[in-house]
Amino acid sequence: MSDTKEKNVGGRPPIVIDDAMLEKCNEYLVGGYETQGEVCPTLCGLACYIGISERSIYNLGERDSRFLQSLEAVNTKQHTMLISKGLIGDFNPQITKLLLSNHGHSESVKTEMTATVKTEALDAKSLSTQTLTELLEARERSTTTD
Repeated sequence: MSDTKEKNVGGRPPIVIDDAMLEKCNEYLVGGYETQGEVCPTLCGLACYIGISERSIYNLGERDSRFLQSLEAVNTKQHTMLISKGLIGDFNPQITKLLLSNHGHSESVKTEMTATVKTEALDAKSLSTQTLTELLEARERSTTTD
């Protein structure tokens, strides 16, 4: 075997990202997902549409910035559709909520507590020395334990 030939290291040959594949990604995004019976675009749907595994699309996205833009466009369109169709009731609310969590949305409950403390002013002149001493000691204990 000649040293000038590349050696086959085994496994499948790498997937080539060419203009035809990028066009197929765009085709999926602008309506190809609907021809597949999908209600909104997904990355796993894109993988099926272009004929590769879902894991491969993630690997290709790491390898090629143009392909990564296609993946991000699918996620953006999905995000937009989830919000729009979720608001008008076309999508199941629970599934919409679940899928929106993949886009950074979360349900949170804000609890605000308010309290009113009523205090009365004491007239130190009307208190006995013993009562004043007890109040001061109680105050000192509460400030040292906090």
